Amino acid sequence: MVDPLPATSEISPEIPVEVDIGDDFEKIMRSQHLKTWDQVREAIDILHKTTYTHYVVRESKLNKENPELYYRYVVYICTFGHKKKPEGTGQRVKGSKFTGCKSMFRIRYERNRYIICTSRTIHNHPCNREYLTNDPWYRKLSDDQLQIVTPMIVVSSKPKGIIKYIDENFQKTITINDYKTLRHKVFKGKVTLIMYLKSKTTGVVDQNISLTQQANEIICAYGLLKASSKNIRRLNCDSFLPLPQFLAQPHTTTKC
Repeated sequence: MVDPLPATSEISPEIPVEVDIGDDFEKIMRSQHLKTWDQVREAIDILHKTTYTHYVVRESKLNKENPELYYRYVVYICTFGHKKKPEGTGQRVKGSKFTGCKSMFRIRYERNRYIICTSRTIHNHPCNREYLTNDPWYRKLSDDQLQIVTPMIVVSSKPKGIIKYIDENFQKTITINDYKTLRHKVFKGKVTLIMYLKSKTTGVVDQNISLTQQANEIICAYGLLKASSKNIRRLNCDSFLPLPQFLAQPHTTTKC
């Protein structure tokens, strides 16, 4: 079990760090002929996984002449150099992942392909899995992983157990705050489902069980993404019955 992660500022080494990912960058981003934006995204994804870095969009310009190409140019900067604007005017000081890293690259569409026209490949922080876990993006669960974890949260499994499961099975070290965010999303979706069930006069899953239990079982059957308040009106995917139709069918859902 891994202890909760400290802020980047707390683990930054006193001795200045310079990590150059130039060799990997050249092989992945420059040696390929990137003709579509999908190929660009795939290359950037490989770069992230290979070098334990994460670049975010700082600036971009859409390709209005040819929308299929998405962008005329995009400027990417290291996530540890991307400092968000301060929120509020309170005196509380929060830990920050910001290190002022200057690593970046600019990619533009030219002569029927995307090319790297400018790049800085030196980072001022370690580029490894342990350090990258300070970036919430790296700790974020995929849709499939989220669907696996959701039933555990629904039945109120212990946070430490869920965090350990995610670490051992998904190789992602989430913090207790990450867990609280997941739990909030699950229960927000459940409240919405309970309100929906209350509005139904007929066709509920089972008159013999509580609305809360019905909501739990629907979330387990559909997964958080399908049963959340944000997507409750979109439960008509080919792989899922629409919610009203699901509610009207015999209760056969496996209990969480």
